[in-house]
Amino acid sequence: MSWLKVTWTQASQVLPLCPDEMPPCADAALSPKDYFDSTLASGERYDLAVGYLGAVLPRLEAVQWAAESLERAPDKAGAKVRSGPRKGMFDSVQAWLRDPSDNRRRAAWALAGQEEESSPERLLACAVYFSGGSIAPEDCEPVLPDPAICGRLAAAAILIRAYENDDSEAVLRFAVAEGDRIASS
Repeated sequence: MSWLKVTWTQASQVLPLCPDEMPPCADAALSPKDYFDSTLASGERYDLAVGYLGAVLPRLEAVQWAAESLERAPDKAGAKVRSGPRKGMFDSVQAWLRDPSDNRRRAAWALAGQEEESSPERLLACAVYFSGGSIAPEDCEPVLPDPAICGRLAAAAILIRAYENDDSEAVLRFAVAEGDRIASS
């Protein structure tokens, strides 16, 4: 099955946006999905697959992927139990996914700015902010974020959730399968 949501046509276009540890692409014309299937889906480095999916998915889908992974991934350590600021940030991400308006994007950022801990929810709220639209104050000239930041933050949220869990590999496997599903839908 091809990745219908992915606009990149060649894996070589995506790799510069990925973590440095990514294996090189021997075939310059290889599609992003074929690279994923041949290089990353083998299960040896789920962490690299998460980084790759963060780079290859469009920004809204990257946030959706991370939110679903944080919400539905296996959880043996109780990491998904949210309260206080974590719950507020996750709720703001969910609200933005339902209505990706600039006001909701900035609201997610305001909540993230109130928290000092680099939790998965905070990184995901930051990903929402860097998903598009100006990152300058509203009364200033627009400044657009680097387009790769959103996916990197979404992937980082998943990695933190995985490593705060008793079974990090199960969380990463789930996230990789979920990213593949979202890219294909």
